[in-house]
Amino acid sequence: MSLTVCFHLDLHGLNVSDSSDLNKVYQGGLKKLLKYLYAHQDFRLALSLPAPAIQHYSQKNPEAIDLFRDLLSRSQIEFLGGGYYSPIFPLLFPIDRTGQIEKMASLLRNVLGKRSRGLSFFGCIWEPSVIPSLESCGIEYILLDSELIPHPEFCFIPMVSSEQGKCVKILAEHRNLFPNPGESLDKWIERVEEKTRDSAPGEKCLCISGSMEQFLTLFDDKDFVSALCSSEKISLSTPMAFLESATNFEDVYVPAGMNPNLSELAVSPYEKKTGRGLFAPTVYDFFRTYQQDMQLYKRMMYVSLLITQSHGGDKMRKKAAQEKVWEAQAGESYIDLNTGFPSAPKNQQTAYRILNQAEQFIRDSKNFLESVTSFDYDNDGLKEFVCQMQNFNAVISLKGGMLTDLNVFPCGPNYAAGKFERSENVCCGSGFFRERLVELSDDEGRTCFGEGLDFSRLVFSKKKFDAKRKEIQMEVLGKFSAMALPVFLTKNYRVFSNGFTVQYILANRSPFPLRGTFVAELNLSQTDFSTESQYSIEVIQNENRNHLGNENFSADSAISLIQITDESEKRLFLVEPNESAGLLTENVSFDFRNESGEGFTARTRTVQFYWPVDLAAGLSMEKSLTMTLMPLKNRGKS
Repeated sequence: MSLTVCFHLDLHGLNVSDSSDLNKVYQGGLKKLLKYLYAHQDFRLALSLPAPAIQHYSQKNPEAIDLFRDLLSRSQIEFLGGGYYSPIFPLLFPIDRTGQIEKMASLLRNVLGKRSRGLSFFGCIWEPSVIPSLESCGIEYILLDSELIPHPEFCFIPMVSSEQGKCVKILAEHRNLFPNPGESLDKWIERVEEKTRDSAPGEKCLCISGSMEQFLTLFDDKDFVSALCSSEKISLSTPMAFLESATNFEDVYVPAGMNPNLSELAVSPYEKKTGRGLFAPTVYDFFRTYQQDMQLYKRMMYVSLLITQSHGGDKMRKKAAQEKVWEAQAGESYIDLNTGFPSAPKNQQTAYRILNQAEQFIRDSKNFLESVTSFDYDNDGLKEFVCQMQNFNAVISLKGGMLTDLNVFPCGPNYAAGKFERSENVCCGSGFFRERLVELSDDEGRTCFGEGLDFSRLVFSKKKFDAKRKEIQMEVLGKFSAMALPVFLTKNYRVFSNGFTVQYILANRSPFPLRGTFVAELNLSQTDFSTESQYSIEVIQNENRNHLGNENFSADSAISLIQITDESEKRLFLVEPNESAGLLTENVSFDFRNESGEGFTARTRTVQFYWPVDLAAGLSMEKSLTMTLMPLKNRGKS
């Protein structure tokens, strides 16, 4: 057997937002790796290192950059490029793809003295539509997970794929063929020969991807590495060096896909399952399963469109906004490569803040006018209502009639990005103004709500929209109780600079009396992850002011005002019902962890107003809530 082997160290999973983590990676692994490579010139290695990490090491550990330059000069290592912020390329507009690739290439050229000609993908998330962008940026080849190649016999020979008249060379990388600890060279070669036995004829190349831990373990086995470097059956190389000498390329079409560790989690929330049907799951399936990712993605696309469609104004602010959008496109904001789960809420809220800063740049670049517009914001076939107000940006959806996004300016979080629950094999969320008609029950002295009609699961129809007056009217018909009593709910939104007024008209359309409890719920996401007690509650009950702090609280009636204080963000929420109501407020935690304990906990402060319902046939009742947002420094006495 004559086989070229290319080792690839993939460090896309680094936490680049934490400098202390980058320091640990350097001291605990990268420093040892560089020392070993410098002393063993026969070993060849390709590296994928995120741009923020390269920048960090160039400032904090310049000796590492000097060693990288020396290793590059003697062709012992090769740096692979990518997007500057390690984005998920299939999700981006072509202008963002090329912008990020060029920014990364400029960094490599300026810091390391050599521009990359190859590229690896975050999570190996791939789609053929990215090929034209790759060629326009001078990318000659890419590494793709062998599981994505539809023809296994091509996984050990160089390939080429084309799209819209553009092409890129492909090498399949294998993660399951990395030498095992304690494995002899002969045993490893035997294992490789077994895998390559059915390979198509041609110049064979085995590209092996591994983690830092795997490489450090490999280098500790000096006998194995020494035998590997001197073996007559194995020739160590880098991907570009191999491809420069290759003469035959198999023409293939590689459909959209991603790393198997991610695709297995794309079918059912937080459960590993095989793909759906004939085709392997893609990143779009992953986002449909985890709506928190989809919510952030739609926000990112919206701000990116704002920048693209912004004409005139301050060009410097527009450029700064574009840079911020790129930063928010980082793959780690959506997916945790270490667990395969969606990224933790802390990372997602950081991305929301960056996107809000980008939108603020666009607003400041020219005269900003408040508006409420209607268009298909999230590409679900229904028109949403997008509220661009002075102090916030909000999205009101016909699905559930809820306020699904509440991004606060300047540079604030998305308060509606929380309380994600599993529903029909999808991890979906609940925002503000979610309504239910239920039975009120008592569980050991604690108020709770039983089963009933959840209007948030229904799709409302638009009744009236007045953009000038910033008013939205929608309605829906539901069935309540085992008798399937028809109940009609009309919601009227009025949007103003500092908040919303929502009017509810609940009508009994059945010939029987309707009795139950009408609940209007607001869910405030955790945005400060240094504390579990972000929100402090005060209520006016029977004209008395009660400070509840962060405690759970319930009252059957006589609530006329609630004040929610967010000390972390220095912001107040005042919520006032038009008639005294019952109240249930509590901290809710959602634990998303695998069997190994990896994952995260998402926390939400839920506030539920409720009123008794006792309607004769054909009658209706009217209630309303007014929610006002204001800076903490401007609060007055209630």
